[in-house]
Amino acid sequence: MQPASARARLIRRFASVFFSLFAGVDAAAAGEAGDDPFSAEIGVTSDYVYRGLSFSDGGPAVQASATWTPRAGLHIDAWASSIDFGPGDPTDAELSATLGYEFETGPIILDTGVTYIAYPGAPRGGHYDYVELYGSARTVLAGGEVTGALHYTPRYSGDGGPALFSDIEGNWLLGAGVSGVAVIGLAHLAPAAGGDYVYWQAGLAAEAFGLTFDLRYHGNSARACTSPCADRVALAVMKAF
Repeated sequence: MQPASARARLIRRFASVFFSLFAGVDAAAAGEAGDDPFSAEIGVTSDYVYRGLSFSDGGPAVQASATWTPRAGLHIDAWASSIDFGPGDPTDAELSATLGYEFETGPIILDTGVTYIAYPGAPRGGHYDYVELYGSARTVLAGGEVTGALHYTPRYSGDGGPALFSDIEGNWLLGAGVSGVAVIGLAHLAPAAGGDYVYWQAGLAAEAFGLTFDLRYHGNSARACTSPCADRVALAVMKAF
């Protein structure tokens, strides 16, 4: 877990993004989405793994997220996590803000939007921050829920050129508060950003004691790095509000 000072900085940064996103939302419009248009989650993971790579250098991370639905279909999301890119890199937080719109067409739920990802404290001139456009389609299939998604950025983190991420995720309720998840994806990166690789994960989630316990195995075919790319198991414990 991050030292107390780092956790405090993370909380302050998350609060700053949160209030800048939501301060101007009209309360009456928010009521159109229902009585409880706000949801949030906070937790800790033994290893922050994203698209097959460890963003916490194999160590634990503190994380928080929030979603606001001011009107039907429209959603505004905020995300924060402590990170560790290894010795010599001072970056200690990842923040993102998403503006998206979700709608139904027959049995398929479509979602599209834009996300801004920021890395406070990153080395000056490193160009870590980037903008990502996304689109996804979700439907019920074989007793579960399957989602296909595409994410595109014209300039990936670190000035790595254009990048496209595509993945398919399946979720199934197994019973007694236990669900299963499986994901496979392809990262299409420029050579400067490490080149293409496939990533995958599979695991179980369970509800107990008012918490969600999520255990997953992560793997990938990346060859451009060593420790952050190794296959690993991560356990996350989260509390929803």
